[in-house]
Amino acid sequence: MTASVANIIPGFKSPVFDAQNVFRKILKSMAEPGLISRLDGHQAHPIGLFPATYAIALTLFDQDTQIHLTSSLRNKDLFASLRFHNGIRFSDECDHADFVICNEIDRPALEELKQGSERYPEDSCTLIIQCQSFYRGIVYNTSGPGIDKNRKVRCSGFNGTLLHQRKKLNQRFPLGIDLILVSGSEFFCIPRTTDLVLDEDI
Repeated sequence: MTASVANIIPGFKSPVFDAQNVFRKILKSMAEPGLISRLDGHQAHPIGLFPATYAIALTLFDQDTQIHLTSSLRNKDLFASLRFHNGIRFSDECDHADFVICNEIDRPALEELKQGSERYPEDSCTLIIQCQSFYRGIVYNTSGPGIDKNRKVRCSGFNGTLLHQRKKLNQRFPLGIDLILVSGSEFFCIPRTTDLVLDEDI
């Protein structure tokens, strides 16, 4: 029996221009936490990844990046496509990875991820969580740098466990984990500088 061959999913049509455009949107989202951005025009994506996740991966990952995929995302097309376009290294252990991609159903505990050091706090993991919806789930108020007063966020990927883990990690600031939440072609960022508090007005 012949083993099936992995399919290489196309990357950006215009690699330089498209990557620059996506990178600007990621920077803006990190600077304005909780603000939802759309990544249109990136519909081709491996099975398991949302269009926005694939666009973010094509933009941020390179041959010096270690990536960990949780079990719900591991398939030959995804591995082959990211290796082909980015030359990345995959890590079997999430505590060594610069980026971890997961679905909300198999999100690793934040304390298992690389959190940087006092000398190099930027040497930490960015966790990309694929969520079913940004319009379903508990509503939280965000506050911190880049937020005027507060900004409400709603995401099926947020729960009390995640909030508890973030609060515990934030006691070691500037160490911590930055979050990118993705749903379909949309995403928003919650960096470690952002506070999340349950919205009591609903």
